[in-house]
Amino acid sequence: MTQRKKRAQKITPKFEGALAQPIPWTGPEFRPQSLLETDEEYAVRQARETKEREAANFRALAETFRKLEPLREHYGIEAGGDPLVRTMMLLFRVCGDFIPGFKIEFKKPQRGRPNVWTAIRYTELVADIEAVKRRKGCGNKEACRTLIREAEKAAGGRYKRAAGVSLEKATSSLEARLSEARRAEFNPLAVMLDKAPEMIGAEKFRDFLIESFGATEYRT
Repeated sequence: MTQRKKRAQKITPKFEGALAQPIPWTGPEFRPQSLLETDEEYAVRQARETKEREAANFRALAETFRKLEPLREHYGIEAGGDPLVRTMMLLFRVCGDFIPGFKIEFKKPQRGRPNVWTAIRYTELVADIEAVKRRKGCGNKEACRTLIREAEKAAGGRYKRAAGVSLEKATSSLEARLSEARRAEFNPLAVMLDKAPEMIGAEKFRDFLIESFGATEYRT
């Protein structure tokens, strides 16, 4: 077995049930004109088989759409909500499994204090801020303050401030992390945060962001 095949096997996820079974082709195969067919007979057969292939293509497409539901379940994407948002979430998950250009490659950690603000962590912060802003109709600063206050009420969580740190200082610090989250030198996912709203619309992307990266307690 070649090294390329070995690498491909390592990154290919395992599927079960309908997702492990290919869709069988039910239409006729292409056959050239035989020596026993007249031009007229061949034309008639071609017209018939073209219609049969179109019907087979439609059946295969319908089966493909039916398999999107178990694929969504496989990747743990919840049912309900905007279909476009679910489709975008599914697209990112599948691309991340199969396309090298969609994988996030982090630099090796340097010596010293570990950096807890990874790309995912930054993007979770943006999602939680957007969830609070949608719920309260406030700006970034108030949303940061709200995250810290609610973490204290819950006796822990993502945004609990350290002992001895004032609320205002913790809020300013979280605002600084939010600013970093939208800059590519800190967060490799910043390009998605910048470009995706133009592609699918600001509200649809906000829904996608909150559903994909936000903490459940901040959504409503």
